[in-house]
Amino acid sequence: MGFADGLVAQLGAQTGHNNAAFSISGKEGRPHIPIKVLGGDGQWHPNVIVLADSGNDVTLFTGKDGAVTHLDQKARAEGSPFPVQGVAANPIKFNMTKTMIQIGDLRPIEIPLGIEDENPPQLEDTLLGREGCMERYIVVYTGDRVIFVEKETGAGCSVGCAKY
Repeated sequence: MGFADGLVAQLGAQTGHNNAAFSISGKEGRPHIPIKVLGGDGQWHPNVIVLADSGNDVTLFTGKDGAVTHLDQKARAEGSPFPVQGVAANPIKFNMTKTMIQIGDLRPIEIPLGIEDENPPQLEDTLLGREGCMERYIVVYTGDRVIFVEKETGAGCSVGCAKY
């Protein structure tokens, strides 16, 4: 058992919760992982590929992923527009909304996210942000994997809680 495997096993034993591990491969060896997303159509959309590098505050969906999951319409109808700098050469306009996501077989969680609202699209990858997500997991990055370990939940807390 390698160091990362031992660490993840110890963290899982301490929290009493599961973990989800993903191999890092493909696009330049960056941590692109599949997640499930509850779409604006009320259906779960499997295999939405996100970059899980935790470098951004809020999850940002490409216009394409927003359209595929029908969250673009929901975000335009109920969200507030906001600009994001630093993910492309120029600021990109997004519309804020909330939805449920599921990482691997871990419990679904509710997160805020921005849906790109640019034509032509500028965001290259859907980006998994820290807000609403990273405080729910202990995230371990190794040379070839990214592992999410569920943190301890609070008493009486259920899916979609504000805090675990």
